[in-house]
Amino acid sequence: MALFKNKQENLDLLQGHITTTLLQLALPIMTTGFIQMAYSLADVFWLCRVESGLVAAGTCGIVLWMCDGFSSLTKVGAEVKTAHCLGRKEGEEARANAVISLQSTFLIGALICLIFCGAYQAIIGFFHFQNQHTVQAAETYLKIVGFGLPFAFVGRTLSVISMANGNSKMPFLVNTLGLVANIILDPLLIFVLDLGVAGAAYATAFSQITVCIVMFIFLRKQAAFRHLHLCRRFSGRLLLQNLKLGYPVALQTILVSMVAMGITRIVNNFAEAAIAAQRLGVQIESLSWLTAESFGGALTAMVAQNYAAMKMQRTYNVIKRSLWLIIGLGSCITLILYFYPHILLGIFTSETDVLHYGTEYLRIISYSQVFMCLEIIIAAVYNAFGRTKFPAVVGVLCTALRIPVAMYLSSFYGTAGIWWALTICTILHSFIMIAIIVLTLSRMKSEYGLT
Repeated sequence: MALFKNKQENLDLLQGHITTTLLQLALPIMTTGFIQMAYSLADVFWLCRVESGLVAAGTCGIVLWMCDGFSSLTKVGAEVKTAHCLGRKEGEEARANAVISLQSTFLIGALICLIFCGAYQAIIGFFHFQNQHTVQAAETYLKIVGFGLPFAFVGRTLSVISMANGNSKMPFLVNTLGLVANIILDPLLIFVLDLGVAGAAYATAFSQITVCIVMFIFLRKQAAFRHLHLCRRFSGRLLLQNLKLGYPVALQTILVSMVAMGITRIVNNFAEAAIAAQRLGVQIESLSWLTAESFGGALTAMVAQNYAAMKMQRTYNVIKRSLWLIIGLGSCITLILYFYPHILLGIFTSETDVLHYGTEYLRIISYSQVFMCLEIIIAAVYNAFGRTKFPAVVGVLCTALRIPVAMYLSSFYGTAGIWWALTICTILHSFIMIAIIVLTLSRMKSEYGLT
């Protein structure tokens, strides 16, 4: 308890050394992102030892990714609008926005849970698996994890609210608690109690519920949210404001996940080992995009507060330094994925076919990692400005290209063609985003006389 109590300090995002403040805010968020990745990798580590476990859980992961897009309807507004209110010193409005975000996020999660309960067979049937054991395992995993979705959504929203307030240490500590619970429960439920795939699902759901409850308790210990009450009157005005900010990001996330589902069906034309390798490769690749998204979360909070406070020179400098920092991080991850794929994959599996397809995937996809990191960071900047439509539209158009490009290239190069399609579309997406951010920064510099 004392450890949590000592971590309630909030950073002042409007003052102080930019790089130091940004890193102090970003590092706990990035570590939290790694913890979320570790959640998935812990499941992968054990499920690789269960028949059809990796394919089943990995496939459900794509479905859950799509569902996470619906949580973005309110999660984006929870961070951006709360940060804007705090930057303008509007404490009561910030609390009201936090409440409506949490209320609506829980309702979205509960609705998706009900859909999973009634339509899990149709959802898994979309992937056309030939192995009946894989179908049964995926249906079981999806039903159980669905019960934890409302709490998972609320937990993430609580985290971004805390980050908007300049406190990223608390989400890190609470998510660490959830990871420890997941690591302990996975082998216990999967093997000791012999629950198999269902055991991994129960462990994940329990961990998410734990994180949600503990995070809410300690968010209320922060001065800005000390009087946060979830039973206050539902505000349609604030909900509409949040939806306006969140719907472009939500639509983009949903489309990207739907494209990922389509890619999985294309991969399914080759071998189940290729699907297992792709799902394992995606989990390892998440080292890159989770790092960028976590860093982007810190950047959104910092830019949003300074932009709302009209500190344009500081806003400009924060954006420039963030771009250079993420290039360095993305380059390091590129080198790791390209030169050490066997080592990374070997932690989880020793199957020759999975190692072959997985190595092919990681080496090809490594070429796009710096570009993907830049694209995520630039989108975070526009989200902080409240201009969420632009990055979403570009993302939707470039993501939609993946399916036809993958179908075309796979007809010549097999699975390698699919991986190259993902890489090419990511680089194209990044080039467009880079061109636009350069123009935006030039306009800011000219309009406000920045140096």
